[in-house]
Amino acid sequence: MPRCVIKPHPEKDEYVIWSTVVDSPVSEVLTRDEAVREYPGGEESVARADETGASWADDRSIYWGTKEFIREVNVGDTCFKGLCYFGHIPAIIQAWKAGDTDTLQSLIQDIDD
Repeated sequence: MPRCVIKPHPEKDEYVIWSTVVDSPVSEVLTRDEAVREYPGGEESVARADETGASWADDRSIYWGTKEFIREVNVGDTCFKGLCYFGHIPAIIQAWKAGDTDTLQSLIQDIDD
């Protein structure tokens, strides 16, 4: 399953494993050490995320300040999908876990908007 490590903020020790299959986070918010241990690419991949915000080897664009597509985040019967700011991904994960639909609504911009 294609995945990458995302570092949503250049100055924070926050990392997320992101699936390009489901276009959504597939981990909790991790520390750098946790990301190195949990992600198959280990240190090399996390180091790439430290440089640009994402560990993709074939795209070395700077991701901080950009938007990311989220295909699906479900809370009960409510499905959220659309665009979010890269830096909001940790807050989206926390809101998702808490079932906080108001926060998810405010952080994920519906593509039709």
